[in-house]
Amino acid sequence: MSKSIFTQKALAEAFKNLLLEMPLSKVSIKDIVARCGISRNAYYYYYKDKYELIWWIVEYELKEIVKIYDPSLELSDTYAAIFHHFYNNKKFYYTCLEYQGQNSLYHYLSNLFFDLTYEKLLPFTAILISDVS
Repeated sequence: MSKSIFTQKALAEAFKNLLLEMPLSKVSIKDIVARCGISRNAYYYYYKDKYELIWWIVEYELKEIVKIYDPSLELSDTYAAIFHHFYNNKKFYYTCLEYQGQNSLYHYLSNLFFDLTYEKLLPFTAILISDVS
């Protein structure tokens, strides 16, 4: 594992543990780096704010799920695997979804599910168009 990924995973773990103790609005970058034992500069090398860290966590964890995803499965199977992950990490997701402003997890997940659905359905639209022609 590269030093970069190791540092990012350490920041993510510290952040997730802090969210078990306090609401998202109360978690500061200072808290995260203190828990993790790295400098603020190191944090800002990777992320501009805590919302970018949330995105990284979600992206990293969902990529692991999608990596083992069999493309021949139905879209519903992909969603089921993702929702199973959400359920297993519900405290993290509930806490992060409380924030509804700019750069919110809600907007990120909306885009993610749109992209997943679009990617899966795009081949079918080409078939339908060719059938009509």
